[in-house]
Amino acid sequence: MKTRNLTRLIVSSAALLLVPASLVHAKEWHDGGTGTYIVTSSNSVAQPNGSTVVFQSFKGVVLSNDSKSILNLTSQSGAGTTVFDKDGNLVESNGYADGVDRDGDVFWIWWKTTPNGGTWGYTGGTGKFAGIKGGGTTKTLVNFPGDRWTISWEGNVSLP
Repeated sequence: MKTRNLTRLIVSSAALLLVPASLVHAKEWHDGGTGTYIVTSSNSVAQPNGSTVVFQSFKGVVLSNDSKSILNLTSQSGAGTTVFDKDGNLVESNGYADGVDRDGDVFWIWWKTTPNGGTWGYTGGTGKFAGIKGGGTTKTLVNFPGDRWTISWEGNVSLP
């Protein structure tokens, strides 16, 4: 009986050695960079209190500070709703976006922006982005004429 248990222990331990390290430990890293976007459609609705609700779709490109990051040079498409007060100041903006890399793999994010900055997080992905988790912060760097803007982003990324 003791020999049988010892054999099971040895076989189980040997099997664990055959499992790639990438399957045992998630890969985690900090990343950051910029994203530049342009509005592709927009609809504004004036509210009785003087505020305005703006529904927008946009497209853009994400650059990572690390040119080897899997997030570098991903294209994004998204949509969001923004509320401005009666004086045109940002109240809050929320939405979602997808990111697509050159291989066609996709990740999805949610985002929220307030006058104090923004937050974002992953909701999932396909291919190399399958199981992606994490999120971080954003800051608007510049608003260009013609509904174009650039943000800085940073955050933590985790893949299984």
